[in-house]
Amino acid sequence: ERLYERADARVSEMFHGGLLGETRSLVRKYGRDFEAFRSIGYQEALAVIDGELSEAQAIERTRLATHRFIRHQNNWFAPDDARIQWVDGSRLETVVDAVVRAATPPVGSGDHA
Repeated sequence: ERLYERADARVSEMFHGGLLGETRSLVRKYGRDFEAFRSIGYQEALAVIDGELSEAQAIERTRLATHRFIRHQNNWFAPDDARIQWVDGSRLETVVDAVVRAATPPVGSGDHA
């Protein structure tokens, strides 16, 4: 439930933070076949720009699509999968540390980027 709440807040932030303007700009720069437009949020933003949805309808559709994606991810990434190191997503410091660890080659790997 907390994850859905955080996702819903993020969707609202995206739309109120300028997703429609960003989408218009990307359409001008890359055209309507831009691959990113296949992702959740952009599809709905395009529908608003095209007059097919109101912004409120687009926000609701984006929330529902995001919830569906979360459910799919819960099936793809099982909590008991030993290959996955789960981190507390509510703590930015923990997330950043995990990303840095994942992006840093192991000592002695020969990768000296």
